[in-house]
Amino acid sequence: MELLNLDEIVAIPRSVSIKGVDYAIAEQTVEQMLVNLKMVNEMNKTEKGSQDEGSAILISMRELAYQILPDCPKDIIGSLTVRQLSALSSFASKPEEEIEAAVAEAEADAGEEADSGKQ
Repeated sequence: MELLNLDEIVAIPRSVSIKGVDYAIAEQTVEQMLVNLKMVNEMNKTEKGSQDEGSAILISMRELAYQILPDCPKDIIGSLTVRQLSALSSFASKPEEEIEAAVAEAEADAGEEADSGKQ
């Protein structure tokens, strides 16, 4: 009998630093993704360019940040700029293949630097 152990499928650990403190990025669950899609759909129903639209976007970004960084205090997330929230969202949603490639490249570069330093 074959067995697929889903507990063995783990995400690459990632973290972000905010005000000198590192916070682990939580992998999004299907339920969280559905809630986020619902928020986006609700946001799309608001009138384009209205104050409600701007508020809805910021609220959605903040709620997503709460999910991405569950260990980060809400007041810290609330103190981030829109650019920081956007960068957090982009970083957290990068495909694992991109992360693995970047890690492999960084390790290769570090190995080359170490080799050149030995000479």
